[in-house]
Formats: sequence, C-alpha cells, structure tokens
Amino acid sequence: MKDDRKIQAVIFDMDGLLLDSEGLWIDCWTEVGSEAGLPVEDIRSAARAVIGMNAQATRETFLRVLHAEMDYDYYKAKASERFAQAEKEGRLLLKEGAEEILSQLHARGYRLALATSTEHRTAERQMRERGLWQYFHACAFGSEVAHSKPAPDVFLLAAERLGVAPEQSCVLEDSYNGVRAAHAAGMRCIMVPDLLPPDEEMQQLADSVVPDLEHALPEILNMQTARAV
Repeated sequence: MKDDRKIQAVIFDMDGLLLDSEGLWIDCWTEVGSEAGLPVEDIRSAARAVIGMNAQATRETFLRVLHAEMDYDYYKAKASERFAQAEKEGRLLLKEGAEEILSQLHARGYRLALATSTEHRTAERQMRERGLWQYFHACAFGSEVAHSKPAPDVFLLAAERLGVAPEQSCVLEDSYNGVRAAHAAGMRCIMVPDLLPPDEEMQQLADSVVPDLEHALPEILNMQTARAV
C-alpha cells in the first residue's frame, strides 16, 4: 500500500546534475570570447550567472553583463560548435551516480521527470545516448514555459505532466536558480552542488545539501511530503 506521506515524484535538473556539462560550457564560452577579444572575466561571470536559465534569459543576461558589446547569436553559435566538438571527443560525461539513482528510484515506483533549460531535442539525444531517457515518465523544457528559473514554471509543468501535486514532489538541483525555482514551486529540494558552492541562501531554501547523487538517494527515500516546521 502506497504511503501518501512519502514523496511520490522526483524531478531532475540535467546540466550540472546528471551531466558534467557546466564547466565545459564555461570553457567553450571563455575560449570563444578570448579569441574575439571580449573581456574574459565578464564572459565567465555571465556564463556562471546563467546556470539553470533558459535560452532567452541566457541571452538577456549575456547582453546585460557585456553591455551589448557583442553579437550574442554569433558567439553563442561558436560556443555551441566548440561544445559539440567536445561532446564528440567524449568530454561530456555523466555525473557519478546518475544512472544508479535513476534506476533505484524507478525500481521503487517513484514518478520521475526531467526538467531542464536545455532545448528538447538536445536533452533527449544526450539522455538517450547515455541510457537515461528510459527512466523518465515525463519531461519539461525551458522553452515551453513563460518564465525561466528562478521562476517555478518548469518544475510545475513537470509535476503536472507526472500527475503529482507539487507538495508530493522533490527536486534535485545543482544551481542557485534551480533551488530558488523549486522552493518557489512549493516542492522539497535537495541541492547537489556543482560549480557553485551552497551559500547561506541555498542552505535556507534547500531541504538538504549533499555532496553527490549517491548521498541524495537516502534523503529522498526518507523524505516526507510535509516540510519540517
């Protein structure tokens, strides 16, 4: 008999959580910007700031940080070419424990969703090629919602597609924007930091902060739907 006090669904971010991609993206942007004579520190600052954001929010952030000095679409295409080449060279790796946590939760009957700012075709291809697509019952993408993380839209859409209430859902995230979005959605949240260490705000917003996906599994299994008061 299902225990309704337990979390019923787990929603996964992708980049920086399941895929070790964030640092690779920043390196690609840095290379392109440096070759073009753009301020490298500004490029890296913008690339870190957009972690978790969708395409439109990323574009707006780059133009704001670079003071509209760049042809964003041109340089984004160049950075994407570098990233695609790195992926072909086998440099885009799964985060340790990614398949294990998905398979364990799937076997235990949890409803699983992918909620990512990455474009649908790219995300599906990357998950399929790494054997993870089979575990997801639903997906939601940043291009499908009106507002990017830190707004809760993409997580709420994922829960809706799973047929599970937000309060019965737990989000796994690595980014500040993702943790903020999960909290705004009224969902439980486990932060698994990648490039950004948890600051005081993240410690307050996340239900727990764990060093890796292996440590996230027991947190989920023991998690109740009601937040501790």
